[in-house]
Amino acid sequence: MKTHAALLLKGIFSLQFLLITINDWAQDKTEQMPAPSQNATSGIGVRFGSDLGMSYKHYFKTDAAWEAIVSSGYKAFDFTMLYERQVNIFKTPGLNFFYGAGAHAGFFQRRLSVHYDPYYYYYYSYNAYPSLGVDGILGVEYKIPALPLSVGLDMKPVIDFYYPGYSFLDGALTIRYVFHGPG
Repeated sequence: MKTHAALLLKGIFSLQFLLITINDWAQDKTEQMPAPSQNATSGIGVRFGSDLGMSYKHYFKTDAAWEAIVSSGYKAFDFTMLYERQVNIFKTPGLNFFYGAGAHAGFFQRRLSVHYDPYYYYYYSYNAYPSLGVDGILGVEYKIPALPLSVGLDMKPVIDFYYPGYSFLDGALTIRYVFHGPG
């Protein structure tokens, strides 16, 4: 349990450093371009899916954003960085379809069992392995006009390179508090 908490704490500090770096890098671009979705420039929130996580999305163009996700699930911890393109749908302000791709890195634990023949005794041990791979994302997000909130539904296919054959489809509901730019 201590290892899991330490990994989560390291991930939060890494995310904070990364977000500060991204904000500094994108600050000039954000000031030059009109913000998407009713002046939203970034948002932070909770991602409810097969893993529970935090999500930070920053728009650096009217139709493009970076999204950072820190997630933790059953004996796993991952950091994901995605580049996303936004397309307004149904001519509804704040309703966007988005798609993109990125990569993830983290750790997961896998159970190994050892069978001792004479006594039919099973021994289970958990070993930590690195997780490194590519991710895609496809979804819909709606910025609620009267509130500083956005709600999104997405599907995120994951392919891991370290453990061949390990791939899955992660669906999630994301709720974010949205920060507005000037004007």
